[in-house]
Amino acid sequence: MEISKSSALLVIDIQQSDFDGLNADNFNSPAYKAIMNARRVLDKFRFFNLPVIRIKEVHHPDMVDFGRELDGYEGVHCIETLPGTDYARLTYPIEGEYLISKRRYSSFLGTDLEILPAGFAPTLCI
Repeated sequence: MEISKSSALLVIDIQQSDFDGLNADNFNSPAYKAIMNARRVLDKFRFFNLPVIRIKEVHHPDMVDFGRELDGYEGVHCIETLPGTDYARLTYPIEGEYLISKRRYSSFLGTDLEILPAGFAPTLCI
């Protein structure tokens, strides 16, 4: 992975509910491998003090902001009052990272990502 001093990392939807079942018995699972790979990339950006932008999907408990999320493929998820909606513990944000909540699947439409400086154009997304 080539990272330049103008790189920024965009971390999308790495939320605790996807990793709740991880324990010593299943550290060979695809979920564990995925989050540890994400952690390696995240640690590298943190080491070089490069911008990290964290995005998570969040919905109101009354589901007023659900859209295509309930088209039958998925059930109710990412309700803001549930602990699993938070960022995953193994990659939890640290001070100085940009935290953005999105109400739809898109991280690029109607989120605070639109107002970050142009210099933060991500060169790598995980």
